[in-house]
Formats: sequence, C-alpha cells, structure tokens
Amino acid sequence: MISGFRRKSQRVSWNCKAVIQSFLQFDSQKRRIKMLERIENVNEQVIEKMFLLYEESMADMKGEFKDLDEMKASYAAFLKEFIENPKQMVFVETAEKQWVCGLRAVESEQGKWFLEAVETMPGQRNRGYGKKLIRHVTEFLKGTGAKKIDCIIGKSNLSSIKMHSDCGFIETKELPVNCWGELEEGRILFRLEI
Repeated sequence: MISGFRRKSQRVSWNCKAVIQSFLQFDSQKRRIKMLERIENVNEQVIEKMFLLYEESMADMKGEFKDLDEMKASYAAFLKEFIENPKQMVFVETAEKQWVCGLRAVESEQGKWFLEAVETMPGQRNRGYGKKLIRHVTEFLKGTGAKKIDCIIGKSNLSSIKMHSDCGFIETKELPVNCWGELEEGRILFRLEI
C-alpha cells in the first residue's frame, strides 16, 4: 500500500514538473512572440507609426497625392479596409516599444498565405529584426493552419533574398504572380512549405 502511494506520489511529482516545464516554455515563447504585434485598429497614432516604418515606400508614392494629409487619409482608408478582412493581416516587430519592421499577410486560398510589403526601418537594418518578424509571423500563421507561405522579391534585392532564404523560403520556377493575381515582372516567387 505504501509503495503504491509512493509510485502515485512520484507520478504526481513528475506530472507537476512536466506542467511547470511546459508553463516555463510557454512563458518563454510568449515573451519571444511579444515582439510581434498584429495591427487590429487604425487610428492616428497607428498611421503615424506606419509612416515612420514605411518611410522609404511612402516617399516613393508622394507624387501620387496632392499633399501629405491626402496621402495619410488615403493610407488610413486602405489600412482600415485591409485589416477588416479576416484573411488579411498586418504585423509589426517591435524593439524597445518601437515598431522596427512590418509586413502584410494575405490568405489567398485556404492554408496558403502571401507576404507582401516586408520592410525594415533604415536605421534598424542589419540587426536581425526582419528575420525575427518573418519567423514570428510564420509561427503565427502555422497556428492558423497555414501550409504554404509565398512572397515575391525583386531579383536585385539580394538582402531580402538572403533574409527570406535564411528563414527557409526557397526560390521557385513559377511565374511571380502575387496574391491579387498580378504578374510582377523582374521578380522571383519564393515559397516556404510548413
């Protein structure tokens, strides 16, 4: 009787250790993923932070708007409409409470996601934030049932090709058609099979 209790007591002890280890792993993972934020609301502060994050891309589009206010209003409307669709998400990676890089993810068909607008702030480059963002988003999407993640990269964008390759993306021989069905000439389609 006593030896049976001892065995049961040991099993309970081992189970407690397993639960504690599992909790510690979860807590560690939670802290690690805490760097990843999903944008779920659009307000003035979010727009300002996105303009800082995507400063280079925004500068390239300035000529399409009469002024900065019109550009911000147009971007706010786009972003709001984009995130209202549950198959479209915007993610940012943070460091010291600052958004350092971001991307958009679109589920083009069940289990198949497409990453676009992957960008790191110029002052934050070469610090591994882009890789962290892609890895965190991959982990998040995997949890939603994703099986495949595609992205399109310019042939001359060697740093982006290296970053995506380091995260497991492989160059395909398929036409570089984005999630909107548009052919992007001079670019390469990369894929990550999960």
